[in-house]
Amino acid sequence: MPSAYPIPQELKVAFDHALSAFDNWSYGAPAPVVTIDRDAYTIETISDFVMNFRDSAPKATYDHVVELAKAFRSGRQASTDEFADPKDYTYQEIGQCLFKLCSARRDYFRQAVHSGI
Repeated sequence: MPSAYPIPQELKVAFDHALSAFDNWSYGAPAPVVTIDRDAYTIETISDFVMNFRDSAPKATYDHVVELAKAFRSGRQASTDEFADPKDYTYQEIGQCLFKLCSARRDYFRQAVHSGI
């Protein structure tokens, strides 16, 4: 069921930028930020914003999150946590998936610094 208020277009665009920022976030680089109306937000914050909306995301957006999760599960950053694909195409589900991926990547980078990886 769609949200009572539809997700704003600028938030859809910001979420797509957050996906790209996550994809390009490399070890040693500061956590990326995405801007909305000249204000900078972390990827987790953008993800948290979109989790308030049950609107369906475009297939390309869903597919991008699924590819990021798949790459994460098969990479060095994979942990004991299960990173399942989103259950559906809603911004709520795909936002939650990106939030978890971002948190896990941040934890991995933090552990790598402490262990000298």
